[in-house]
Amino acid sequence: MYKALPNGEKRELTQDEVAELQAAQNDALVKYPDLTSARVAMRGFINGLTKQITDQYPSAEVSAWPSKAEAARAVIAGTARADQTAMIQDEADLTGATLADQAAAIVAKAEVFEAIVAKVSGLRQATDAALVAATTSAEREAALDAAKAQAAVMAAEYGLA
Repeated sequence: MYKALPNGEKRELTQDEVAELQAAQNDALVKYPDLTSARVAMRGFINGLTKQITDQYPSAEVSAWPSKAEAARAVIAGTARADQTAMIQDEADLTGATLADQAAAIVAKAEVFEAIVAKVSGLRQATDAALVAATTSAEREAALDAAKAQAAVMAAEYGLA
């Protein structure tokens, strides 16, 4: 390897200069130089999993899922307050379902989503622990690659990509 000099001539690089250049090139190839960058990547691919579900619905509807699930469970248990019954009944009236059938449908969907969220949360926690334990970019990349592979298997169980 050669270095161009100001006078236009070239000279061969010293071993130290070659090592310095290689180190700079290696630094440029580092994907996850620190824990923060690896965590950003982790959240990105995990959010991509749940977005496959939530992007199918208006955001207002998604934000209401927890209260709808609670109301539907209360309807099924016979412990619903008037406002909870009204929430499920209003939806049932528009879909043509009975109150009981609409409540059951909401609970069934909620259970699937809650199971996905539980797995995603567990995956995030396990991946974060691996990232914290990693001391190099390569180790962080390996931890993320393993998590992505595990996420792909979990996603396939629910028909997600």
